[in-house]
Amino acid sequence: MPAPLADELAALLRFVGAQLRVALDQPTVGTSSLPLAIELSGKNNCVRWATSDSSALAPGPNWGNSFQQARFPRLSSMDQLPPLLDDWPVCAPEALRHPPADLLHELAITTELKGASNGFGSRAWTLISQRVPELARRLTAKMPLAEITYNDRYLRSPLMLLLLRDWLETLSGRQPDTRIIVATATLEARDTGEPRLLYHDWRDGDDRRTVFEALLNPLGAATFSEAAAHCLPHARELRLCWIDGACWRMRLDQGLGYWRIIPGIRAVYPFDSAPERQASRLENHAVQVTGMDLRYPTFWYMGEVRT
Repeated sequence: MPAPLADELAALLRFVGAQLRVALDQPTVGTSSLPLAIELSGKNNCVRWATSDSSALAPGPNWGNSFQQARFPRLSSMDQLPPLLDDWPVCAPEALRHPPADLLHELAITTELKGASNGFGSRAWTLISQRVPELARRLTAKMPLAEITYNDRYLRSPLMLLLLRDWLETLSGRQPDTRIIVATATLEARDTGEPRLLYHDWRDGDDRRTVFEALLNPLGAATFSEAAAHCLPHARELRLCWIDGACWRMRLDQGLGYWRIIPGIRAVYPFDSAPERQASRLENHAVQVTGMDLRYPTFWYMGEVRT
């Protein structure tokens, strides 16, 4: 499993309190030889799905879909599922994490960036500078940045834009002509409800693009690009490249989605307004944010890389 996917699965297991067991053999469905994809059970019935292509079993953005013409036959039964076999070993979430070999610095973050969204960037760069002296020396030298690239499939909400804008705005070395490239996935219909709050997802891709460009263009020569999710890397990554050729890469295992508005705050956002008004609403807006689950950290990995 690719490391970014393994990190995300580990975060999900910690968040929901689920247990992961490793099957010693490939389970099949019924009397067939088709590999088992998933099974669900209630008190009075169960459903099993098989797949015609074992490649479709791997976790990823296409899991459960028509992967390379794979078929997913279903078997229903009025019986409950049997318990998992005792000899299937438990895999702890920590065992899933595989820090990138070329990114030597690891930051575990829980409460360190909690606070106002318009101070998120300052807190983030201060924390990074405290933990990674090599990068701190480069940032304090104020060498002009040639390019900033951020890849994140999941930049869907105004809250994420607020955090990203503040993070980039407070980055030392950024110049008016610094290229800022933000790449994300094309919006897809995920539910039928109308978005109303700051942390909800945009439904209109043109609105999202216009608001992103309005908030990022003042920071440099910004480019906002979209592509199908399967065309983008799964890892959320920030890359900083300076005019002297040095380059640092940061991998964020949950991206900016780890932070939430603190409970009790109802931050309404005008999704139904013109994108210019939406951008104006965000320009000087701030909310209090906190980590998704303070019992479990999010991990940032960083290191200097060759261009």
